[in-house]
Amino acid sequence: MLWNWYAAASIYPAVTRSDMSAFGAAGKLLAEHPPRPLHAQVPKGAKIVPATIVKKVETKYPTRSLETLVEWPVVVQFLIGKDGRAHAPRIVGDVPAPILAFATLEALRQWQFAPATADGQPIDAPFRMTFGYKVLH
Repeated sequence: MLWNWYAAASIYPAVTRSDMSAFGAAGKLLAEHPPRPLHAQVPKGAKIVPATIVKKVETKYPTRSLETLVEWPVVVQFLIGKDGRAHAPRIVGDVPAPILAFATLEALRQWQFAPATADGQPIDAPFRMTFGYKVLH
């Protein structure tokens, strides 16, 4: 559920200012998890090994909705968790079509990573990735 919340906040940031109280427990959960900056908790002096991509899933999007685009990058910040999955995604900058942001996040949700480690122990680590799209006419 939180993945969808962060995705919605990326595509339409004004949603985070909405009153969620009408949604009961789910609304309370969302209000308690506002999108925030991603930071790693790393012990000082630890030997860090960065996360690596293990499995990529290609982005699927309707090309008809992108007919006017020639090339456009979608930059996503997210946290690679100790579980090797992407968490708390956030689109950085403008994206000309919300469907492009949505399709990017749906693909990223399925990616798998070898998590970053500090002194051999998995850690949560912030990650920033640019997805490049080129539409040929």
